[in-house]
Amino acid sequence: MILAKCLGSRAMPVAAADRIAGIWLTPMLDIPEVHQGLRQQTAPTLIVGGTRDPHWDSSTAHNSGHEILELDNADHGLEIPGNVPASLHVLTDVMTAISTFSSTL
Repeated sequence: MILAKCLGSRAMPVAAADRIAGIWLTPMLDIPEVHQGLRQQTAPTLIVGGTRDPHWDSSTAHNSGHEILELDNADHGLEIPGNVPASLHVLTDVMTAISTFSSTL
C-alpha cells in the first residue's frame, strides 16, 4: 500500500499500473498524469482533499469511483484557515478515514 501526500501523487500512474492500493492525501488532481492514473486505478484507493485546495478537483474525485473524503473549506494543508477547532476536526476526520480504509485491506 502507498500513503502519499501532494507531490507523492505523481506515483499514482505507477500504483495504477501495478494495482497497488493507496491513500492519497491532497493529490494533485490538476496534473494530467495524476488524473489519468486515478481513472485507471483498480486497486482500493482513498483520496482526501479540501475544497479550498487549488489542486483538488471535486468532479474528478467524485467521478473516480474510489473512496473519497472531501473536506469543506480545507486548504492544501488540510486545515481550515484561521479556525483551529475546525482544523482539529478535519484532522480527526482524516485519521478516522485512514483507519477505516486501512482496516478493509
